[in-house]
Amino acid sequence: MNENRKRIGVLDSGVGGLTVVKELERQLPHEDIVYFGDNKHCPYGNRTADNIVEIARSTIGFLREQGIKAVVVACNTTSSLLPRFQAEYPFPIFGIIGPVARAVARRGLPAVGVIATELTIRTGAYERLIHENDPSIAVYSEPSHNLAALVDCGEFDLDAIRAEVKGHLDHMLTAYPLGHVLYGCTHYPIVSEVFEQAAPGVEFINPACAQVAAAAEYLRSNNLLNDTGGGRFDIYMSGSAPVYQAVLERLAIKTPAVIHSV
Repeated sequence: MNENRKRIGVLDSGVGGLTVVKELERQLPHEDIVYFGDNKHCPYGNRTADNIVEIARSTIGFLREQGIKAVVVACNTTSSLLPRFQAEYPFPIFGIIGPVARAVARRGLPAVGVIATELTIRTGAYERLIHENDPSIAVYSEPSHNLAALVDCGEFDLDAIRAEVKGHLDHMLTAYPLGHVLYGCTHYPIVSEVFEQAAPGVEFINPACAQVAAAAEYLRSNNLLNDTGGGRFDIYMSGSAPVYQAVLERLAIKTPAVIHSV
């Protein structure tokens, strides 16, 4: 198969990675996408690092069989462990943390908050990668045990989601004077309006924008772009198809998706 015609693989712990697909659709509209949503093991952030690496290898192996030219790791928790498996594959693997860390540094922000799963926070990946680019930026972290799983259920108007978001933001913003907060989990932008209502004076940063820009630049530089046709989108998931359909509609993803159960 022509390398340009191969697909971009996307992996996530559930429906959250569809926020990255939304950005792929915007920046790389001609690319074909194959997505794996591992709802069965969601949330990854409450698992061990060794278990996450094992799951990542299995998922990337599955995507490789679909004919891919690159992998975009939507899951922040998996991205925080990327150095443990990234070099094992002949195609590029793009994590979600490194690109936004560079973007934050380029903006010269004095401080930034990160709300993410517990394991993502424990790895220290956001703080480490931001400080590799600019050690003067203060990074304040807020771990969430439940929010990703609540969003993954597909009921976006739950009082529990609003209470969880408000509790985390109140705790973070009372302790630290922050004007910018990173969504450290791809599930969170699905309920972005809940965050914005809870903290109207804060700019929330979606790392998917910088991640997809990095992938697009690599594909362009290596003559791997598919710049005609495209638009094939397969979702393989271990969860509930109606949840995926609900998120596709909520995010206004236009590319028709074929949903497969695995």
